This record gives sequence, structure tokens and C-alpha cells, in this order.
Amino acid sequence: MVTLDTTRLWAGHATPATVYAYPAAYVTLVLAVYRRDPRVLCSVLALVGVGPLLADPPADDGAWGTRVVLGERVLLARGGNSPVGLLLVACFAPVPFLTLRAALARRPVRTALLTLWMLFGMALFFERMTRLYETAGAAERAAARAGVVVD
Repeated sequence: MVTLDTTRLWAGHATPATVYAYPAAYVTLVLAVYRRDPRVLCSVLALVGVGPLLADPPADDGAWGTRVVLGERVLLARGGNSPVGLLLVACFAPVPFLTLRAALARRPVRTALLTLWMLFGMALFFERMTRLYETAGAAERAAARAGVVVD
């Protein structure tokens, strides 16, 4: 039986390069759907799926991208729900589906505007996660780093 090492997955996901790649990967994904290019589409999906598994864990939490992922861990440890978080979900959850639908229909203006809206949503989420990690208590920060920091 094959099991997924979630500690390793989180550690690779916390590598700044993988975090910084997500906005570019989203834009490339939308472009691949718009242009109907299966090679680019498969490449983007493979990069996003395999990248965190191949990346080395960060040495510390000094990088902004690392703090984004560690903030996600704090959020999940707290149960993942808050009024602001639910508002963000309500505003941005349907956007990828609407964007891909517009890209499939080859509606360039709608596709571009929805892509920009989603990038704005990513930026809000990333900033929120960074702030959450930075304002978390020492015990929460230590728990978020568990399995991420290497010797």
C-alpha cells in the first residue's frame, strides 16, 4: 500500500519557490485551456502536483513564501473557519470555475478579468496567511514548523 507522507508534502510546499510558482502556474493553466494546449496543461498540472514533493524543505521561516504555508498550517490547526475566511471563500471559490469556463468559450476579456480577480484573491490569501502565522502564539508557530524545519 502506498501512503503519502504529509510531513514531506508540507515541507516541500513551504519552499518559497513552490509558493511563488502558484500565481504563474494559474495564469499558465488558464492560458493552456484558452489555447487548448494539452502539453502545457499537463506540464502545469505536473509541476504543481510534483513540485512540492521534489523541493527541499526550507531551513527556516524567514522567507515570506514559507510563512504563507506555515500560516495555512496554523489556520488548519485552528479548525480553518473564521468570518473573514468564509467571506474570502465566498468571493473567490467560484472564480477558477468561471475563469476556465470563459477560457473554454474563448472569451478573452472575461477570461483576463477573472484571472486578475483570482490573482488578487491569491494575494489576499497569501497576505492573510502570513499575518496569521506572524501573530500566532509561540506554541502555534512551533507546531506549524514541526516537520518543516530541517537540522
